Amino acid sequence: MVSIREAQVDGHVYIAVLESVLGPVMEEMADDPEVEDPLFQKDNTRVHTAKDLAWLHENGIDLEDHPPLSPDPNPIEHAWVELKRRLHKQYPDILDTKKGPETVGDRLAEVLPHV
Repeated sequence: MVSIREAQVDGHVYIAVLESVLGPVMEEMADDPEVEDPLFQKDNTRVHTAKDLAWLHENGIDLEDHPPLSPDPNPIEHAWVELKRRLHKQYPDILDTKKGPETVGDRLAEVLPHV
């Protein structure tokens, strides 16, 4: 398993996640007689590149078609936008945090309530 918290997500990390998570899930679905033609859907995030398309094709994983400029069908993306907007409003200094995503994550862990 690849810890996204500990790595900057680039094309290589994304492929590692596909290999460790998506591959086994799709294999399991392929063996399930109740699942017909499973599809994988991805958005247009920068880390999704031709490399991931090649990996998906090599592993026999079909993609859901959607136009490149279509509205984002993934509701979590909209929730992240709203969360970031609210965090910036309440903690404007977070944007100035240096040393990369891990440090920003540590700062968020400090200010956000623990559940």
